[in-house]
Amino acid sequence: MTARFPLLCATAFSALTLIAQDKDPDSDDPTDSLNMVPNGGFEDFEGKLKRLGSIEMATGWKSPTLIKADLFSDKVAVGPASAPRNEYGDQGALNGSNYAGLMWWSYMNKEPRAYMQVKFKKMLTKGQKYCVRYFVSLSDLSKYSANELGAYVSKVMVKKDDESALTYEMQVPNLRTKDLRRYLLLAGRVRRVRGQGR
Repeated sequence: MTARFPLLCATAFSALTLIAQDKDPDSDDPTDSLNMVPNGGFEDFEGKLKRLGSIEMATGWKSPTLIKADLFSDKVAVGPASAPRNEYGDQGALNGSNYAGLMWWSYMNKEPRAYMQVKFKKMLTKGQKYCVRYFVSLSDLSKYSANELGAYVSKVMVKKDDESALTYEMQVPNLRTKDLRRYLLLAGRVRRVRGQGR
């Protein structure tokens, strides 16, 4: 199935934007109204959140492989998907109640990677530059971190019917840091070229 809008395939986050949280009515930041990522803060979801691997309950979000990303919420009192405290440590959302989580690296590749993607609110304009921003935080109980976390913008939905890693080249690369305690902003620019958008 091909999508008529570009998608962002990315990895573990609180807010995700293309310029993901909707405009805060109290915000003076003009970029909020330009955000092309729907439900970038994962606040809108359908159903009762009970287990890990539930990113597809968040409106608009999908996992492109058989390994599903996680959705955590402080509206879940106790359980695997609760926030701030869960089996990965103690982590609240940067804003709002919810955040997404990914397995990005495991020792000896024992656990496959998880990914997530979303369709933009509208088409990208040819030749236009776009800023992709997202916040990441390493879980408290992680023994390892990875340096290959990034974002990929595509014309079509990424779909792979197995658990193997995606091999697309990141368009928004990661940042090297030793700060393991708080959310970090990752940002980069992408330009819509032929093959992306329409």
